[in-house]
Amino acid sequence: LILIVNMCWATPSRYSSDRLRYIIIERGCPNTKDNTIGMAENGVSLTCRFHVTVFKFIGDYDEVHLHCDVSLCDSDTNACKVNCPHKRRMYSEDSDHKEHILTVGPIRRRG
Repeated sequence: LILIVNMCWATPSRYSSDRLRYIIIERGCPNTKDNTIGMAENGVSLTCRFHVTVFKFIGDYDEVHLHCDVSLCDSDTNACKVNCPHKRRMYSEDSDHKEHILTVGPIRRRG
């Protein structure tokens, strides 16, 4: 099995469906509009790693919550590799894999 981070986003609340959000990873690749985001590993093992510069939501928000939509891909039956910059995902979007949202937070600045 191969772990794939499909999408990651940050919100100022614990709710992954919050309308105020910042996209970090989209379709398995770093947000191209933010050059502080880097993907170290995605779609090659059971480990995914990325980095992003710390940020804060503008306004009366003290917290940042990170949400990631991840899936497991069976490398015996699918091409699981994610290529960035991408034209499309290498494995079939219709393949038999389960997606789950993982949430971490709140992330707060020490003060």
